[in-house]
Amino acid sequence: MSKILTPSEVMRPRIVSLDDLKKTLQPLCLGYAWAEGAIVDLWKKGAPVPQSHPNEVERRILIPEHFSAWWGEVQQRMGVEASAATVHKLVTSDPTKFRSHAGLPSRR
Repeated sequence: MSKILTPSEVMRPRIVSLDDLKKTLQPLCLGYAWAEGAIVDLWKKGAPVPQSHPNEVERRILIPEHFSAWWGEVQQRMGVEASAATVHKLVTSDPTKFRSHAGLPSRR
């Protein structure tokens, strides 16, 4: 059973790796190369999280406002509109797609 998110939880910053972000957002890009490339730019806008080991995967804090700006530009360039509910359903349909690495316990 999937967990229902509250609006405050949806707009909370998340700690993600670039790989996790790509896996989650590429389906929203519908194969549009510019949007897929802009995922890297979105990730780079986040603040780096300190690493405990040199070979640890780099993670960054994804700021919801940056995501909203990215998504707005993707929609505008692609000429598509998707409601927040549609995006929320896609992102939360599989809880492992957009998990946070913040070290918080799972609330399943």
